[in-house]
Amino acid sequence: MLAATFYFLLQSPECEEKVAREIEEVVGKEVVTMNHTKELRYLKNVLDEALRLFPPAVP
Repeated sequence: MLAATFYFLLQSPECEEKVAREIEEVVGKEVVTMNHTKELRYLKNVLDEALRLFPPAVP
């Protein structure tokens, strides 16, 4: 899943910039906590889209 997410972000510099900006605004220089993850809405949407396009295979 992470490989697909990185691939898509590399294909879309605008999305990559938006994710980086959101992380910088929400987390800054702190260690990421569960409270931060609730605020990282755009990043969650990006991860959900990667899962939608490339769901994990189940044997």
